[in-house]
Amino acid sequence: MALFEHSDEAVAAARDMRAASDALGGTQPLRIGIGLHTGPLMLGTIGGQDRLDTGVVGDAVNTAARIESLTKQYEQPLLFSGASKAACPEDLEFVEVDRVAPKGKREQVTLFTVSHAA
Repeated sequence: MALFEHSDEAVAAARDMRAASDALGGTQPLRIGIGLHTGPLMLGTIGGQDRLDTGVVGDAVNTAARIESLTKQYEQPLLFSGASKAACPEDLEFVEVDRVAPKGKREQVTLFTVSHAA
């Protein structure tokens, strides 16, 4: 999991991860799935002096995880929500993949990927 202040930075990092995984391929390609969602979350550190742990929680975190789990079903290495698309610069070429209600969600989310040419 990674956190970004701006959606376009997250999309750029995801595309770089995809390029790096392609470069590692060899005879058996390394396949990864990346799910992105934009929204509020809670970041915190819990524990004591001997053991600390930092984590994030919130609907945005859960939605991103659900979107990531859909990458296999749609055979797309990168899927992201309309909320992430709306926060990205318009110079990227977006491709709409589907509109779904991710597991555990009532509201539908429009899924996008980025054109390979972009």
